[in-house]
Amino acid sequence: MTNSEIADAWAEHYPKRHDRHVSRQVCTLISELVRAKSNFDSSDISPAFRVIVVLDTMGIPGKQFETVKSEETPHR
Repeated sequence: MTNSEIADAWAEHYPKRHDRHVSRQVCTLISELVRAKSNFDSSDISPAFRVIVVLDTMGIPGKQFETVKSEETPHR
């Protein structure tokens, strides 16, 4: 998927995440993808800033990402 397609999926599913299980799963999956992509960055910038860079690249609002992250069920 391209960053644009990921942004489109986020925009479609984020508002529906409380009403549709599949939308919640899509948002959770994209959140995991953001975290994984930020871990592949080997630059000297902080991990938190790497997440911001990935979010900007994907076109996902940081506040929405943080909201979904806070709503996720701990699974580790």
